[in-house]
Amino acid sequence: MVLFTICLCLMVNGFPFVVSETIVDTSFIGDTRTKILTDVTMGSIIPVVTETGKISLSIDGLGMSSASGIIQVEKSSGATVRSAFLAAATTGFTMVQLSDGDIELDGVGVSWIYETPSSIESYNHWADVTSIVKSKFDSALVGRVDYTVTEVSKSEWVDGVILAVIINDPSQVVDNTVVLLFGAQDVQGDTFAIGLADPIDTSDPNLVLDFSLGISFSHQPTGQFSQVDVNGIRLTTSAGGEDDGEASNGALLTVGGLDDSNANPSDPYQTGVIGPYYDDELYDLLPFVSNGDTTINIVTLNPSDDDNVFFSALFFGSARAWVEPGFMIPEYPLGSLMGIAIFIAALVAYTHIKYTLKI
Repeated sequence: MVLFTICLCLMVNGFPFVVSETIVDTSFIGDTRTKILTDVTMGSIIPVVTETGKISLSIDGLGMSSASGIIQVEKSSGATVRSAFLAAATTGFTMVQLSDGDIELDGVGVSWIYETPSSIESYNHWADVTSIVKSKFDSALVGRVDYTVTEVSKSEWVDGVILAVIINDPSQVVDNTVVLLFGAQDVQGDTFAIGLADPIDTSDPNLVLDFSLGISFSHQPTGQFSQVDVNGIRLTTSAGGEDDGEASNGALLTVGGLDDSNANPSDPYQTGVIGPYYDDELYDLLPFVSNGDTTINIVTLNPSDDDNVFFSALFFGSARAWVEPGFMIPEYPLGSLMGIAIFIAALVAYTHIKYTLKI
């Protein structure tokens, strides 16, 4: 198993894991007959956005077989956009890579900031779309605000997009923290730790610890699912499916967000054979933590080796998460020899994350 630390959003157990293995499968949707797992050069999913304040978070996903569709953002009274981001994933085992302008949001071509190959021979992309989303949202009425997603090019090879919007929300009474993560989880197992700036106070009535996953190229009910453990306890064995898309390649997408509940799966060992809606990829981490905890450890694994976990979001209500790369190693003080050793190892590893930065 490969270890990556997001506690400070660092890899502290070496460089990105290299996978090179041929697997033969007999299913069709969300899979291919012969698959070659490829390197994840970005190295797991890592934090790319962290915001704290009187904020809320709106997430929606869209997978479609047509070239155009609607994605939404939820607005409350007086809310305005602080920042907005779009993540996109191409279809597994196609090696298709998007160019700037291949996807439009409300008629405006999207320019990608980050891109990384996944471990299933596809590409994941990330863009800042604040300038596209903000004006329309800020002037809109309370409720759902619609945005049109158009796959201008390579539509049949785009599994879908995720729109995550961090909102200045005057209805919030405490400071919240939002962390958005992007990259490509290793299908053969990844571990990351969420570091909290303050110990968890389970008596706080405003405490919220919501966790969202975004997954492409997963079809259910089949044997395609990802399992997630939190602090050594199984959260789900049925993450995946096409909840926000369609049951066809080029439209397989799910993300925990609008119209989903943070109620965890009642049977954490159910493997997705019931269907894609048994697990909506939005979770509540409160049952997995204890008073005074300062870290939350999450392990993901995709036994079928063909799903792409490329997005995650963390919403901490009345809690502050410290996830800036290279600046917090909570287990050891930096003045100790162990703390210095871990800090140096983490910093070196972080500098070797080989994502593509387009400027």
